[in-house]
Amino acid sequence: QVAELVAKRVKEAHDQIKFYDWVPLNSVVRELKLQFLKPDEIMQKYMGEVLAKSKTSPQYHQYERYYAERIQRLLTGPDEVTVPLQAVRVGEVGIAAIPFEVFAETGLEIKDRTPFTHAFTIELANDYHGYLPTPNQHELGGYETWMGTSKVQLDASELIKHIILDMMNNLK
Repeated sequence: QVAELVAKRVKEAHDQIKFYDWVPLNSVVRELKLQFLKPDEIMQKYMGEVLAKSKTSPQYHQYERYYAERIQRLLTGPDEVTVPLQAVRVGEVGIAAIPFEVFAETGLEIKDRTPFTHAFTIELANDYHGYLPTPNQHELGGYETWMGTSKVQLDASELIKHIILDMMNNLK
């Protein structure tokens, strides 16, 4: 029964598709420099204590050493990163390509504000730079906002959203 229902719905949807023999097709890429997050003195001290422990010492959390190593890489690594952002037009469909794990909130706002009839976001596109929490999500906290999981400046999602929408408007 389930298979029949799914097949019926697929056929109904397929019957509604409007096919075109030509649509405008275009794409644009822009690069954006973002600042990497850096640990403050308190976090650096704690990170040093964690890394100084023997690997067999009792741990506060099973991943504390793993995250201390991530934070160490942020501390000793570059101060900024250049990320590629892309907007694609396929007829009346706008596609945002963002090299982060994008929160639904960001993708939905792009979809709501795009000049195209239809739009969607492809995350992890053209590169990978970790999670991209919104400023509001940074305030709420959670795994995706932890330093090392989220690696770039706290307003990065806002900057990216603005650039993606600007590119989409230019493609329209």
